[in-house]
Amino acid sequence: TGQGVAWASGASGTVLRSEDNGYMWQQCKAPADSGRLDFRGIWAWGADRAIILSSGEGDASRLYKTMDGGAHWRLLFTNPDATGFWDAIAFLNDKDGVLLGDPVNGKFVIFRTRDAGEHWSRDDSAELAADPGGEGAFAASNSALAASVAAGEVYFGTGGADGSRIFRSHAGHWSTFRLPWLHRGETAGVFSV
Repeated sequence: TGQGVAWASGASGTVLRSEDNGYMWQQCKAPADSGRLDFRGIWAWGADRAIILSSGEGDASRLYKTMDGGAHWRLLFTNPDATGFWDAIAFLNDKDGVLLGDPVNGKFVIFRTRDAGEHWSRDDSAELAADPGGEGAFAASNSALAASVAAGEVYFGTGGADGSRIFRSHAGHWSTFRLPWLHRGETAGVFSV
C-alpha cells in the first residue's frame, strides 16, 4: 500500500500486517468465527483500512473490513449464492470496487461497490456468460482480477477444459477475448492478470 505498509492473508483466518517494508510482521486479530475460512484476497488502503476476502462454497465466501489496522473486523458481505465461490477483489479508487466469483447459473459473478465496500450490487450483464465446458477463475493470491485505475477498466482471467479468456469491462460494458493456450484442462488457464 506504500509508506512501508504491507498486508498478507491466508488459511485458517490468517491476516498479517507489516509497517516496515516487510521486515517484521504482526499477526492481526482474526474476525470472529473465521478460523475455518481461507482468506485468499486482501485489499488495503494503508496501515489502518483493509478488506479481506474469504473463498469457499456459499457462505464461506465473505468480506470483512477493518478501520483500525486489524484490531477489529466487521462483516461486510456474505455470498448470497449457495453454490457460489468468490475468487478476488480489486478497487479502482477509494470507493469503487469489484468482486469476482466463479459462475453461478451459467454466468460469472461480479458484484460492484461504490462506497468502499459497504454495499454491493450484482452485475447481471449477459456478456458474463461462462463457457458451459467448465470455465472458472482461480482463487489464488487475489490475482485473477485486476483494475486499471488510469483507464477505469477491470480485467479478469479464466481457465477450463475448453480454453482461457480475458474479460474486460470498460465504462460498465464487458467484452471477452479468447486466448491461444496450448494447454487445456480444469487447472489450465490464466492464473493472474
